[in-house]
Amino acid sequence: MPHAPSPTPLTTPACLRSRLTDRITGVKRSLVIWWRGGLRSASAVPVTAAAVLCVWLMRVIYRFDGDRMQRYLGAGEMLWSDPLRLVSSGLSTATTGSAVVVTVGLVTVGLAAEKTIGSARFAAWAVGLQVTATALAWLVISLLVAAGGYWGTSLKDQVVLTPSGWLVGVAAYASAWMPTLWRRRVRVVVVTTAVTLLLFSGQAADFPRIIAALTGLGIGQWRRFGTVTPTPASVREKRVLVAASLLVVSLSPYLAGLNPHAAAPLSRVGIVTFHPAIESLGTTGVCATDPGGLACAQITAALQSAGVGAFALNQLSVIIMLVIGTGLVRGRRLAWLAALVVMATTGLVNSWEMRLVADDYVSSGEGWWLTALNSPDSGTINTAMFLADTVGVCCPWIAAVVVLVVTRRNFSIPASAGTLGVLARRAVLSAVVSGALWIGGALVLSGGFHPQATVGRIIAAWPLRYLPPFIGDYLAHPLVPVDESTLNLSVWTGVVFWGGILLSLWRAFIAVPDPDAGRSRAAAAAVLADGDGDHLARMTLWKDNCYWFDEPTGAYVAYRVHRAVAVTLGEPVLPAAAIDAAVAAAGGDGGETQREEITVRLRREVAARFERFVSLKGLRIAWYAVRDSFARACRADGWRSVVVAEEAVVATSLADFRGKKFQDVRTARNRAKKEGIHVEWIRWQSAGPALTDKIISLSEDWVADKALPEMGFTLGGIDELKDSDIELAVAVDDNGRVHGVTSWLPVITGGQVTGVILDFMRRDTGGFRPVVEFLIAEALVRAADKGMPWISLSAAPLAHTGQPDDRLGEFLDKVGASMEPLYGFRSLAFFKKKFHPDHVPWLLLYRDELALPAIGMAIAQCYLPQVGAGQLLRAAKVMAGDHARG
Repeated sequence: MPHAPSPTPLTTPACLRSRLTDRITGVKRSLVIWWRGGLRSASAVPVTAAAVLCVWLMRVIYRFDGDRMQRYLGAGEMLWSDPLRLVSSGLSTATTGSAVVVTVGLVTVGLAAEKTIGSARFAAWAVGLQVTATALAWLVISLLVAAGGYWGTSLKDQVVLTPSGWLVGVAAYASAWMPTLWRRRVRVVVVTTAVTLLLFSGQAADFPRIIAALTGLGIGQWRRFGTVTPTPASVREKRVLVAASLLVVSLSPYLAGLNPHAAAPLSRVGIVTFHPAIESLGTTGVCATDPGGLACAQITAALQSAGVGAFALNQLSVIIMLVIGTGLVRGRRLAWLAALVVMATTGLVNSWEMRLVADDYVSSGEGWWLTALNSPDSGTINTAMFLADTVGVCCPWIAAVVVLVVTRRNFSIPASAGTLGVLARRAVLSAVVSGALWIGGALVLSGGFHPQATVGRIIAAWPLRYLPPFIGDYLAHPLVPVDESTLNLSVWTGVVFWGGILLSLWRAFIAVPDPDAGRSRAAAAAVLADGDGDHLARMTLWKDNCYWFDEPTGAYVAYRVHRAVAVTLGEPVLPAAAIDAAVAAAGGDGGETQREEITVRLRREVAARFERFVSLKGLRIAWYAVRDSFARACRADGWRSVVVAEEAVVATSLADFRGKKFQDVRTARNRAKKEGIHVEWIRWQSAGPALTDKIISLSEDWVADKALPEMGFTLGGIDELKDSDIELAVAVDDNGRVHGVTSWLPVITGGQVTGVILDFMRRDTGGFRPVVEFLIAEALVRAADKGMPWISLSAAPLAHTGQPDDRLGEFLDKVGASMEPLYGFRSLAFFKKKFHPDHVPWLLLYRDELALPAIGMAIAQCYLPQVGAGQLLRAAKVMAGDHARG
């Protein structure tokens, strides 16, 4: 007999046992590493870890019996006779689902709060807020119960057992010490959640939660900043917050609808949204009595309206706000208008449905509505109570409309005519496709409707296909689907239409706001890449600039228009080819001096043609931030000049930082080395989300200290950092903490990068103090290594060392002095003297003295185009306070 093949070495029992042993050993090692890591993490946040353990240990001790836990631990009517329940009611929860939610909250928000304020303060505030909030909550609840009414009655026998109250309170308190960006995010989540639950659910547990949140927020803000006034947000962050708040409003009906017995002030929203007409029709015996009647058909349709298509249509308001939120975050005016229409329309529809629902309940004699709204002596609706409920239902959408109106300045980016045209065509196409689907399908399935479908009835029923089922239930339908095919046709017609509309809106929101401006900007970038501009030339490629191109030379001028004044951003940018042609036409030898003279003359010729273009538009012109060489050429034509800033230019020959005058710079570099801080040179696209989020957080911290928002024009923000040609110098320590960041724009002359100019500067106020000196010094060393002759520290707007010599100079000087407490530009100019730069004046050229007030206001609006009355009031208070201190 042939011998059986011997096992291969990999399949022998010994080998298998060895592999299994190795696998078990690896698992054990991983578990040990995980366990030790968990212990280290728990030791860093002992209070949070103990709270998580307590939540689940209590549930184990009471054998997951929620009723028993509430009876022995919860805070209710027995609270006043057993004060220990003030503490015990915050130890655990009555349900496993709530315990999971609380655990997630503890290991996210709670963990962050404990790391921010320390374990001792975390524990002290947790106990203090738990006791205070629970006591005040039951005082309020007792008053509501004593007052009677549906809400008070529903609260009478409820018991509070949840740590969520002290958790949100401590998180709100600790947020005052978090970085600005995370401070705002934590507060939005905590406060919005607490307020929404109280207004739309209104259970007993919601009262200590909202009290703790507001108490912790107020005390933390006061202790950290000495005021309860919230810190300002950047335009970017305001857009995010508005979009988030509108989404919360859109979600509120669904939150209220989760609890059919909710009695909170705004819980009626859930009834308006989810109250089906079938409740008023009386299902028993209708189809048995008249199986072919309209009532039976309506009941059949209502019973089958819970499919995927009907669900999608009923969530329409949320889906629309998700799409609109995309546009709001991008600052689109079209999204703002769409949000305003949706919020106002939803409020009106809710009010209309409120009337119908009330009539429905009164006529049927069912439910709490009859008790709440009927007068004691008649069957009519109590008008005052009904109006109060109606206002309550509409209140969130009224508030949303108010928020949109107040923040309208933050959504100023218009859609192009082309984008609007494409949107209109796609909307018409959606209507045509969905209409063809409905009409064609209804004709084919005409026997599946009640009554028999005809062309007239089909067309009359067409607009109703686009309404969500919870609205359509209250309308008279010419056709009612009575089988599955016609029901699907009725529902999916609306899904097809709204799907097309929402897709079209989304594409409009993400489209380039102004394709013409985008093309002009690309053309300007092409000229600058091989051209000759001043130190500000790279800033001409930023958003919000308009462009004029000179046909004879291909040069361009970047400008902005405010108050009928065209304010330029620097001088005309010339292509190198135009300069070469002018030099050749002059028959010159190409010497540097002659080339510079010809370049100045050519710029003046281009400027003269731009001035004629502007005058034909009925505008005045102000040449802003130009050099003295250009100003001299213009003075011969009657232009007057005034110094508006002084640019600090540092020669790279100073990069060795020798001598006593560079003592501070050397100290900053030496300290950075000792503390393990180094510079990373990156571009925004390669930075990664973690690093960019830290940079955004630093920027938000800087904005929070200002009474006015970030300035623009010659001062870049986060959006400008995304330019692929801008380099970022980021100061990072060995732990990954970002201490500061600066951005450096290339200066191009003759198609070559001849230097860099400083723009964006942000630092961590709690980090390495001389980080800006360190970053500038490293940039100077790097520029020297690259062979650049100089770097520019830019110029602080409206800050210079000279004396004004005319009325405009005096006006701008006063503006600069007034803005010093807000932005510290003059202090910044003084700071740059540490590097011993050469000061190069930036000039403003104007011709007509009568235009001086308009020019001054136009320049201010170039820097702060979105300032509102509230921000101006805060700015006035800051300036007044600074004046009083002076």
